[in-house]
Amino acid sequence: MLQSIRDHATGWIAWIIVILISIPFALWGIHEYLSPTSNVAVASVNGTDIGTDQFQRVYQRQRAQLQSILGPSFDINQLDEERLREEALNQLINDEILLQTALVGGMRIGDRQLARAIQTQEIFQESGNFSEALYQQWLRVQGYSAGGFENDLKRSLLTEQLVAGIATSAIVTAHDLDNAIRLQRQKRTIDTLTVPLSRFEDVKIDEAAMRAHYEANQADYVAPEQVKLKYIEISRDAIAAGIAVDEDELRAVYERRKADMQTPEQREASHILITLDDEADEAAVAAARERLAGFKQQIAAGASFADLAREHSQDPGSAGQGGSLGAFGRGVMDPAFEEAAFSLAAGEVSDPVRSAFGMHLIRVDAITPSKLPSFEEVRDALRAEYQNERAEQRFVEMLDIMATMAFETPDSLDGVAQTLGLVPSVTDWLSPQASSNSGIGSIAAVVAAAFNPDVLRDGFNSEPIELDPGRVVVVRMADHRPASQQPFEEVRERIERELADREARRLAAETGRALLERLEAGEDKRRVADETGLAWSGDSELERVSANVDPGVRNTAFRLARPAPGSNAFGASTTAGGDFVIVDLKQVIDGTLDDDEQSRSAARRQLEVDAGRTTYDSVVETLRSNADVVLFRDNL
Repeated sequence: MLQSIRDHATGWIAWIIVILISIPFALWGIHEYLSPTSNVAVASVNGTDIGTDQFQRVYQRQRAQLQSILGPSFDINQLDEERLREEALNQLINDEILLQTALVGGMRIGDRQLARAIQTQEIFQESGNFSEALYQQWLRVQGYSAGGFENDLKRSLLTEQLVAGIATSAIVTAHDLDNAIRLQRQKRTIDTLTVPLSRFEDVKIDEAAMRAHYEANQADYVAPEQVKLKYIEISRDAIAAGIAVDEDELRAVYERRKADMQTPEQREASHILITLDDEADEAAVAAARERLAGFKQQIAAGASFADLAREHSQDPGSAGQGGSLGAFGRGVMDPAFEEAAFSLAAGEVSDPVRSAFGMHLIRVDAITPSKLPSFEEVRDALRAEYQNERAEQRFVEMLDIMATMAFETPDSLDGVAQTLGLVPSVTDWLSPQASSNSGIGSIAAVVAAAFNPDVLRDGFNSEPIELDPGRVVVVRMADHRPASQQPFEEVRERIERELADREARRLAAETGRALLERLEAGEDKRRVADETGLAWSGDSELERVSANVDPGVRNTAFRLARPAPGSNAFGASTTAGGDFVIVDLKQVIDGTLDDDEQSRSAARRQLEVDAGRTTYDSVVETLRSNADVVLFRDNL
């Protein structure tokens, strides 16, 4: 299109184009095109604007955090974007309110505190030390200036100070702690009577009821929009499998890699250590040497090296193991120790050896010589490595070609496939719910691309989609089936099941409520159960966190009022499966911690955290209600 404009932009056509382009410059000025987009406000707090750039940073950071939590296979676009935006905006408003409160209260962040906060962040450290280069690189990647980031960090640190002050101000009294323990660790003894849904599984639904339900709820019986996708796939594994490997070349690789494949010599050794300071005088050194020489004479006379090490070695890490240091190679031990150890034969005991740790008597327990695996032993591994290396190169090349050609010829995949030597495939019908699809259609990113307007409506190729590392596809529309009303006969069985289940649940609940009324009226619980052919479960003890019981039953048990001595308290719940369960609360056992001070301290800390969080929420709510907050939602 651009080439066509250039070819025809001559004579009077060119003048028309120039005039049309000149109009906006004349009306608004060239500076409107050269100046950056203004940072419009999305909210105002007590007259201080919160700009779109701040909002976008927080919003994108929250999306990234959610993606990290949910995993790369989760399509983040399935989340409620409006809710994410609302949460990001509320966070910014609350942070600004807290910041203003901290500043009014005279709180400040000093330059040293700011520098320490930056220098101690792990992402800016290299080998345990702050790296200015990493810091500057991070700023560039994040689009920050140093001043802008440091200003934002100051605001964050100031807000954190205020939050910490509020959250740690909560006071938990002994009475509060006892009351919390009594409730949190409370146990309840119950007996249950279940009216099973299966008792009503033979309920019949007539044709007229099914048709009436269908007519009244047609929106529930719509076949979803579906698509078939044509796609080409690049697989690094498939590329690797197709790479031919020459035996002579593999042998050449083996010869070049011998040094890397050779396992170094390993030695197992034991020692007896007499520790010495770096500044030990000659007398101390001589005394240690003489003492170890005496041990060597005892060993030569038949004494046990291990026993002497356990009794006399001053190395706490090895003395208990008879001085054994296990196996090690070169470059691990102190140089003097290593030189001596690698000069001894197996079973030989050294003369006293001085190292940075003191004086040693060393015995070599075993020697594992250096070993070079044969070519035959590593042939398969070398072949796989050779294929993977070349496959990686070819994969990157093919991916670049795929991305470029799919974009330049958006209305076809045939040219891309032919260039890359691939055969396009076609999926089965796919619905917008990835979980109901098979093949590549079960991957959320593929479904998102398939129903993207560029692919679905305009018929363009998608961008490359990574299915997993080393596996990428480009898709396009092969066939489309719009959403359509399902005929009654097609959904008849489904409607029958739905209505039968609904009626069975109604009957189970109706039967159960009638039994509950009789029990609450004081009838004997055993007789009530026997008359209906049901049986009580027997007493069971529940905690608030019990997982071996239906949640609804557990919640009902803990909602019921404490029964008076000698009486019962009844309640009911319907399980997810439709069973109606009557709960007989027989006993309430309050929680205790006895005199376990450690457990009480842990419980107190948790209660303080919970109370601090509640206090913080209340403070923020109060501050916000007193603040002048104006929202500009149109700017979101």
